[in-house]
Amino acid sequence: MEITRLIDTKMKKALWIVGIALVISASLLSEESTIGPGDTVVIDYVLSVNGTIIDTSNDQIAQKANIYDTERTYEPLTIVIGGNPGEAAVAPPAVERALLGMKVGEEQILRLYPLEAYGYWKEENVVKMNREEFETNSGIEPELNETYQWGNRRFTVYQLTEEFVWLDFNHRFSVIPTEVTVLREEFEESAEARVGNVVAYQGQYAVVMEVTDTEVVLDLNPAIFEFKVEIIQIKKA
Repeated sequence: MEITRLIDTKMKKALWIVGIALVISASLLSEESTIGPGDTVVIDYVLSVNGTIIDTSNDQIAQKANIYDTERTYEPLTIVIGGNPGEAAVAPPAVERALLGMKVGEEQILRLYPLEAYGYWKEENVVKMNREEFETNSGIEPELNETYQWGNRRFTVYQLTEEFVWLDFNHRFSVIPTEVTVLREEFEESAEARVGNVVAYQGQYAVVMEVTDTEVVLDLNPAIFEFKVEIIQIKKA
């Protein structure tokens, strides 16, 4: 009986230790599968604007949406939450923040206005250069409306002549707003003059784009970006 009790006790202790180890392991695995700052994350995504698909990592969805590009490789997108110094971000910060806490296999649909997505198209982001100088320094033979990478910057050839080239550094998904300017004093009678604030203006939604001492610039009936993402893989930082 004493031998039996001794064996029983040792087995119970062993099982107890194994149980604790399993709980700790499960906890660690759970933490590893949750997205945090600095993690490398692989996602499948579909991006649409006002209900129209403009980009996706899925070739079949691209074909159905008539946006399929034969020169592109369709595959899940890899991003680093928080980005890397000196590298262009591949996802808006608002999207990266929304991924925090998600796990492999989870899906999310995120809706954003332009300021939180890819911003507004601005004429000051178009740079005019001497064509010969540009070709010499970049090694690129520009073609109109084509998008290129130069260092860590992406641009589209906005205009082209024999002598000059205009480089558009606006994001390719930036939008042209429907601008309305109102007096700030009048605006603040009913809403806060804060960039990004969503307000009602003449029966429509509007987003505050810019605020000066005297004026508030609105984007009337702003575009809505919809990001549908699925987490494929997480690599902890």
